Amino acid sequence: MDLMNHQLINSIERVKCGLQRILDSVQENSLTLFDKGFYFLDLLYQWQTSSTQSHWLIPLRKGVKCDVLRELGLEKTEKGKHFQYITSLLNNTTYPANEVVSVYRHRQEIELGYREVKQYLLDKLMH
Repeated sequence: MDLMNHQLINSIERVKCGLQRILDSVQENSLTLFDKGFYFLDLLYQWQTSSTQSHWLIPLRKGVKCDVLRELGLEKTEKGKHFQYITSLLNNTTYPANEVVSVYRHRQEIELGYREVKQYLLDKLMH
C-alpha cells in the first residue's frame, strides 16, 4: 500500500471514530441536521436504530441518483433553486414536510449569520 492510500484510510478511520463518539452522545427526541453530501450510510442506519426518536436530515446534492422508498414531500424551490432532502422522519403526520424543510432552512440562516460575523471580525482585524 502506498503512502497516499494509507493516509486516506487513516483519515477515514479517524472520521468514523469521531462520528461514533457523536452517535454515542445522541439524545432522545432529537433531530440532527447533517451537511449536504454526508452519506455515511452505516452511521445513519445506526443513528436511526439506536433510538426510536433520534432522527437525521440531509439535503441531497444536485444530481444524486437514488431509489425513493417513500415520498414525503421533502422538497422546496426557493429563488429558482430546487432542494430535496433525505431523512429518518418517516411519519408525515407527526413531522409535516414543510416544517421539516423549514428547520433546515433555519440552520442555513444561522450558518450565514456566523459567516457574516466572521467576515466582519476578520475585516476589523485586517484594518
